[in-house]
Amino acid sequence: MVSDAKWLNITHWGGKEVKFKALHKVIDNLDEPIKKGIDAIYENLLFESPPMPPPPKYIINEVKYKKTTTTISKGVWRNMISKKITKSGASQMMEEWIEHNLKEIIADKNLVYDIFINSETFLTGVSKGGKKIEVFKLTKNAKVLTETKF
Repeated sequence: MVSDAKWLNITHWGGKEVKFKALHKVIDNLDEPIKKGIDAIYENLLFESPPMPPPPKYIINEVKYKKTTTTISKGVWRNMISKKITKSGASQMMEEWIEHNLKEIIADKNLVYDIFINSETFLTGVSKGGKKIEVFKLTKNAKVLTETKF
C-alpha cells in the first residue's frame, strides 16, 4: 500500500531517529479489496521510553483514498472517517473502536494493552494513483487535528 511505503520510509520524527515496522500484512496494490477494522499498525523499533511523544511507540493508521490528484484540504479528509456507530459502541478511529478492533486482531492481551496505551492515531490520505499523500494527526475522538510533515 502506498501509505505503508510512506510510513516505512520515515527516518526522523521531531528530531529523533525512527524506524517503523509494519505489524500488519503490507499491501502493494491500491486496488486490493478493502478490509474492515484497523488499516495499519506500525511499531517504532527505536522507541525510547520516556518520553512520549515524539515519536510514539506505535502508530495506528487509517487510510483513505480520493480520486483526485490535487491537494485535498483537511476538511475533506475529516469527512471521510465514518461516523457510523459499530458493534464496538463507537465510530471509526475513536478509542473504543480501536480497543475493540485491536482485541479482534491480536490474541496477546499484553500486546493489545501496550499498543493501546503507547500509540498515536493518524489518517493518511492518498490521492489517485498515490501521487499525493497527506498525513493528519487524529484526536482520541477521531477528529482531524493537524497535518503532519516528516
